[in-house]
Amino acid sequence: WEEFDLRVSLKLKEVQKTLRFQERMKSHCDVVYEEGVRWFGLIETSERTEPVNSNGDRRSARIRSLVIERRELRRSLRRAETELEQNGFRALLKVLNEELSKLKRAEARRRKQADKRRTLNAFKKNPFGTIKKILCPTPVGELKCTKEELDAHLEKTYGDPCRGVPLGNLEGLP
Repeated sequence: WEEFDLRVSLKLKEVQKTLRFQERMKSHCDVVYEEGVRWFGLIETSERTEPVNSNGDRRSARIRSLVIERRELRRSLRRAETELEQNGFRALLKVLNEELSKLKRAEARRRKQADKRRTLNAFKKNPFGTIKKILCPTPVGELKCTKEELDAHLEKTYGDPCRGVPLGNLEGLP
């Protein structure tokens, strides 16, 4: 392990000379992975023979099937010729929509609870990091202007041209 650590350290020094911080972190992971593969090799995993349930849970599958059924009912309603047929399709659509809305509410509640549970666990593991992510989120995207243009805009918008001028004596202040 010591030799592995030494090789990784030497390779990291080589690779990270001209990189920025974020790129260094990514290259660090890449270098450790590549050296690990070179030293220890890869373990080939066998393909799964049993089918994986790609539909998610039963409720999600039921929601999908109800949406398809609703689509077909609407199509049938448009094609219906008599008022009696249309009323029957409307009644079926009403029942189907009620069941669908009940299932969607339950699914939304499940997702909300899972998100809440995930957030609570993250807070328990790292309270300061969680609060930092909430109060100071990392910016997403890239600036489309130069730093000089941004500084000039901020100076123009929020800067005070009389900043260096002394105020002098003000009446009413001790």
